[in-house]
Amino acid sequence: MTDDTAEPGDGSTPLKTAAGVAVGILVVLSLLALVWWSGWHIPFVLGWLSVKAGVKLGALTVAGLVAFAAWRSKRGGTS
Repeated sequence: MTDDTAEPGDGSTPLKTAAGVAVGILVVLSLLALVWWSGWHIPFVLGWLSVKAGVKLGALTVAGLVAFAAWRSKRGGTS
């Protein structure tokens, strides 16, 4: 019998993906707020590109954490 609830081979889950996207959006919004507060009113297109880059950065962060966890578990040490 197979288990239909198993994670994909890369270790990603919808929750991890959503967390990465949320982190990326929060980072970008924080940077945009800082830029706006500093008086550097940026155009809409640059803001859109910043959000896009933030989402990609969040996804890469999650992928890096998953890779690190896999490396750590493969290494066999928990300390």
